[in-house]
Amino acid sequence: MEWSLTAFLFTLGVCLASLIVAGATERKRKDDKEWFANLKHPDNAFLLKALYVVGFIFFPMFGFILYTAFVASDIVSIVLATSVIVIMGFSPLLKYKTRNLSLFFYVMLVLPVITIALIIFLFQTNIVSAILAIVFMLWLVYDLSYYYRLMKLNKAL
Repeated sequence: MEWSLTAFLFTLGVCLASLIVAGATERKRKDDKEWFANLKHPDNAFLLKALYVVGFIFFPMFGFILYTAFVASDIVSIVLATSVIVIMGFSPLLKYKTRNLSLFFYVMLVLPVITIALIIFLFQTNIVSAILAIVFMLWLVYDLSYYYRLMKLNKAL
């Protein structure tokens, strides 16, 4: 894979913008964190701190995916990967501003559809990126099942 300054700057810009939105939402509201912590959580839920670790892993992982798609000039993968990064960046804002678990869950259901499409396109251009997207998809299955159980426990269905 060749080095591309344009691809790097585009990837960096998308990831940083999403990370800033996600981080600003997470830091700003102590009462939002208390609201979420006071919900009834499923028994096998990860600790909230583990979610932050996953968030920090997500951005470099999808940054790599986006960068390689950009270098390969794979427009569809660029659009799909950018969409995933932007949705993930805005997800804390959606969750905490609305405090509506059902709305959050149903909006987030678009991610598996986009990710599956991304995986299909990545297999044609970059196997390593496709495997990383599959790893994200596995996490997403857990994450969405967690939020579904969270909705049920808190009668948000």
